[in-house]
Amino acid sequence: MFWKKKKNKPSDQDPFKLEFEEGPRYYFRVTTSPQKPVRFQVGQRSYQVEDISAGGTGTSPVIGFSM
Repeated sequence: MFWKKKKNKPSDQDPFKLEFEEGPRYYFRVTTSPQKPVRFQVGQRSYQVEDISAGGTGTSPVIGFSM
């Protein structure tokens, strides 16, 4: 309409873009090692981190563990 088309189209070469079989992903989920678990305590409750992603952490309660 009233805007101009870009004459110099940006290249598809994105140095931060990763390709996987299912397509591009910009968010990842990482899991903790069973040999070196990540644990934290809130009040009297202890938790173990299962996974970490852009949306937050997945945790599970740990029974019998205190810091």
